Amino acid sequence: MANKKKVLLMGKSGSGKTSMRSIIFANYIARDTRRLGATIDVEHSHVRLLGNLTLNLWDCGGQEAFMENYFASQRENIFRNVEVLIYVFDVESRELEQDMHYYQVSSVWHESRDSFSRRASSSFFRAASRPSSRTAPAPRCSA
Repeated sequence: MANKKKVLLMGKSGSGKTSMRSIIFANYIARDTRRLGATIDVEHSHVRLLGNLTLNLWDCGGQEAFMENYFASQRENIFRNVEVLIYVFDVESRELEQDMHYYQVSSVWHESRDSFSRRASSSFFRAASRPSSRTAPAPRCSA
């Protein structure tokens, strides 16, 4: 019997969610992620790991209109049965206050998901979308 786990990738547009997903689960190399476009609404994919474990990846578009819609009218669908929430930040973002707002709202819905799912864990990732040539590259992610 397959063991299916829903993983939610969230974060502002351009933070690197789709790039991270493509490198980890689709064997992209970093330079190939430059050609990836913006995610429209939610992209679903299934990745089989370790025999019977299947990850149901939900890569959520990070444009402001989508983010507002996820929380206003789609929250029950988006957060239902989520086992892991991965929220990705762009460390070069100039909109830290808004980024933190979306993270906090996501986190609240994820943590209050008792009406949606019994168990879940949350991960906090930071990503540098454009490493600068004048400084050492920022770490890609930290938990």
